Amino acid sequence: ILKLPDWSVTLVTAFVLIGFPLALIFAWAFEITPEGIKREKDVDRSQSITHVTGRNIDYIIIATLVLALGFFAFDKFVLGPSRDAELVQSTTEAVTEQVTESVKSEIPDKSIAVLPFVNMSSDPEQEYFSDGLAEEILIVLARIPDLTVAPRASAFAYKGDNRSISQIADELRVNLVLAGSVRKAGNRVRITAELIDAGNDKQLWSEIFERELNDIFAIQEEIGKAIGRTLEIRLADSRGNAISIAGTNNVEAHNAYLKGRYLLHKRGNENVRLAIESFQKATELDPEFAQAHASLGIAKSIGWGQRDKEGATLSAKRALELDRLLPMAWVAAGLAAGQQFEFENEEKALREALVLEPNNAEANHLLGHSLYDRGRLDEALQLGLRAVSLDPNTAIYRAWLGVYYMALGQGAEGMAHLDAAMEINTNIYEYPFRWKAVTGDTDGAFAILTKRLTQAEIPVEEEAEYRAFILVAAGRIEEARTVYAAIEKSDLFAAEPIVWAYLGDIDSANRTIEASFAEGYSMPDVRDLTRFMPDSPIRQTRYNELRASVGLPGIDDE
Repeated sequence: ILKLPDWSVTLVTAFVLIGFPLALIFAWAFEITPEGIKREKDVDRSQSITHVTGRNIDYIIIATLVLALGFFAFDKFVLGPSRDAELVQSTTEAVTEQVTESVKSEIPDKSIAVLPFVNMSSDPEQEYFSDGLAEEILIVLARIPDLTVAPRASAFAYKGDNRSISQIADELRVNLVLAGSVRKAGNRVRITAELIDAGNDKQLWSEIFERELNDIFAIQEEIGKAIGRTLEIRLADSRGNAISIAGTNNVEAHNAYLKGRYLLHKRGNENVRLAIESFQKATELDPEFAQAHASLGIAKSIGWGQRDKEGATLSAKRALELDRLLPMAWVAAGLAAGQQFEFENEEKALREALVLEPNNAEANHLLGHSLYDRGRLDEALQLGLRAVSLDPNTAIYRAWLGVYYMALGQGAEGMAHLDAAMEINTNIYEYPFRWKAVTGDTDGAFAILTKRLTQAEIPVEEEAEYRAFILVAAGRIEEARTVYAAIEKSDLFAAEPIVWAYLGDIDSANRTIEASFAEGYSMPDVRDLTRFMPDSPIRQTRYNELRASVGLPGIDDE
């Protein structure tokens, strides 16, 4: 309270230590009398007033204690609350400032988000073209090691959003934003592009291009070079190789490729089928178009019912022959190898993609998934975390990160990511509902299924399959049998082998498992889901046998 310096406490303590023995000596040797202080041996015992002095001292001590208690109460109940409030406020302000500075420091000096270009054409079907131009620029910028680029899913989530550039940049953790618009009419195209400093909304560069469609490649190159000049960086990959935006000089091939990419991002079996057709057209129009071959390989690897293992391998191989420095080609090669259960080649290809483009969220995710399948959970978790940190708005990355945590026995973290995945995209619901079911949250699993049914119509067979899974996980086998009767004669590929096994139909379970392996998918999640279901009859199926045949761990393997 007196704001004394720190050394004052030390001085007082020293005086007390020195004075205390002296006080004892004086108190023993002398006595206070009405005539003053006398030596104790000179005082007549009959005239001693020590009992009076002692009583006075008692009063003094009592008064001192009362004052001390009063001051303590006043300090605690009157001064304390206001002082604590001031302390909390000052501490909160200090922490807030530290967090703010920390967050600010996390934004790299050279970071950019490429927003989807606005389609200004009269035909809304031309949206694939405007999206595609922005994506091509984004893909090239993402390969530059000195530049942090917001991933496509995160940046394109702001399509049609009315938020300010500075707010979008703040949410995407970037300093710069590239925005633009495209108007296409016949063989003419008008592209407006601007590079904005999000910190002050200052326009660093802008240009309007009105050209023939044949000049589209030159326009893209010019936009890329303008960004490079502004940021004082070279359009080169991690090995110093110059990056070109245009992968073809054939306008029709380029158009087909952009349409294929647009459809591929939308996913769904029908969209993937149409994407494959577009990529095939692009490769026919320009057999030297490496990006089209790579995208064709990827599309043939990911679409259920559209998978073509041999075709995916050939497309990836052709893409690498044309451009071994193209990360997309190595991703295609990794996916194709994984479908053939060539896990070492899969890992090698995906790691090569990450050497060329370390911030490739898809390559991080795919490599993590491959290692998870092989039982390397700790490595899978780290790659999953990396993918989510690079692209937090892609639901499938979050879903599989949640699965990794669940498999490692970290249920709270796992379920948090699974729930977050469904918040991003309700189509991802099958992941959280399965894990809620096997971990005993039957009500939570049914709630997810009910929510999904209110948002979209799904096939009756699929609904029956998922209801039966929840019931089986809860031990309600007969109820599951009644529900599953609706799909007993269905050829629905997604039928759960776990459910068939619990219902005693091992043959149906085996057919489902064999069909999955024939497609190049080894059902790694069945392994870990079953570990949460004691004495699961899935062990009576060919599941462990088929996984062992391709060198993968089974249900009870470490």
